[in-house]
Amino acid sequence: MVSVFISIPTMFFSMYGMNIGLPEQHNTQAFAGLIVVCLFTVVTAYFIGRKKRIF
Repeated sequence: MVSVFISIPTMFFSMYGMNIGLPEQHNTQAFAGLIVVCLFTVVTAYFIGRKKRIF
């Protein structure tokens, strides 16, 4: 269960660690936006898991 919640942010942050051009990479608010997207995705996965009685 915990591995699901750890792997979701890892996917997002690893994309921005690559040496390729990414959207919004020069925006100063991109990191804050990435944090918000990660939190939203983890919370959504948690509630879906609770609804389907996976967690």
